[in-house]
Amino acid sequence: FAALFFTLAPLIRGVSLQFARSKLYQEAVGMHAARQAVMIAAFVVLNALLQMQRAWNGLTALLLFCVFAIIEIVALARR
Repeated sequence: FAALFFTLAPLIRGVSLQFARSKLYQEAVGMHAARQAVMIAAFVVLNALLQMQRAWNGLTALLLFCVFAIIEIVALARR
């Protein structure tokens, strides 16, 4: 989890800064990148854990993705 998080956070931050237009968003991009890196790392780790337990299938991956997408939407709508 930590390896994925510390790999993805700077990558997501760099890509977000390239597309950031407003100064306000550029200030908040670090927190957004950290949140998105946590969610992507958790998604990958939970899918791997389910695969190891032989409980993984496409539906569980889709449901897990939907849960993380809803969390991201709520987090973006809250600001």
